Amino acid sequence: MLKRTITGAVLVAVLVGFFFLRKLDYAFFHIAISLIAVIGALEAVKMTGERTALSQKITCVLSAIAVCVSFYFFNATGALVALVIFLIAQFFIPVFARAKYGMESLTLSLFATIYPCGLLIPLMMINTLGGISTFALILTFVISPCADVFAYLVGRTLKGKKLCPEISPNKTVSGAIGGLVGGIVGSVVVYALTKNSFNYHLNLNPYLYFAVVGLVAALLTEIGDLVESFIKRSFGVKDSGKIFPGHGGVLDRFDGLIFASVFIYFVVALF
Repeated sequence: MLKRTITGAVLVAVLVGFFFLRKLDYAFFHIAISLIAVIGALEAVKMTGERTALSQKITCVLSAIAVCVSFYFFNATGALVALVIFLIAQFFIPVFARAKYGMESLTLSLFATIYPCGLLIPLMMINTLGGISTFALILTFVISPCADVFAYLVGRTLKGKKLCPEISPNKTVSGAIGGLVGGIVGSVVVYALTKNSFNYHLNLNPYLYFAVVGLVAALLTEIGDLVESFIKRSFGVKDSGKIFPGHGGVLDRFDGLIFASVFIYFVVALF
């Protein structure tokens, strides 16, 4: 528990540092997202083990690098083009690889190419939203951790019925409900503290609006967490990596956030 707390505090400090650097140039935060994408790709290909060829693993990592670089120079269109090119490349590799690499290796390599790099493109898009981008990033990086923390605390305190024991035996229904409440609280608090930094022009009451945003984003966070648990269980691994002591790898730490970021991008883009 102590190791997990220390790691979490250090991670928060690093993210806050990148937020301050972002005031100088948005590219600094893009670097942070790029690191998450590349390390996440490395973790994904490592989990596939010997079921994918070395050339497929290399292509997956190169894809993450190409997507991040292309986004910086050519925005979302360039990133999507780069992603599609590398996805097509993955289809050709089994043709030239040894016979043992067939449909399974192709499916796994496509998975490792898309996840998490493809899901991180909306987070890159949030970073370039202009004047409202800082608010959107804070919203993203507050809702998901709040959902995780509330789910953990409520789940440990109340316990009760298991949520999905066959996928993640430690998760409970009470914890899931606590996570949804945490997302709502985080979202409303962020809006209350930053509402003067942007122009809200929707007809719906803003506190109700951001309560709903927090609820949906927290739900997506929990779904992302379950998806990651399902993936790890399918590959027979406990953690996707070891870069964060007590937390696991990049995919373990940012699994829910990358799902929530897709939703938050569209929510904030409405402004």
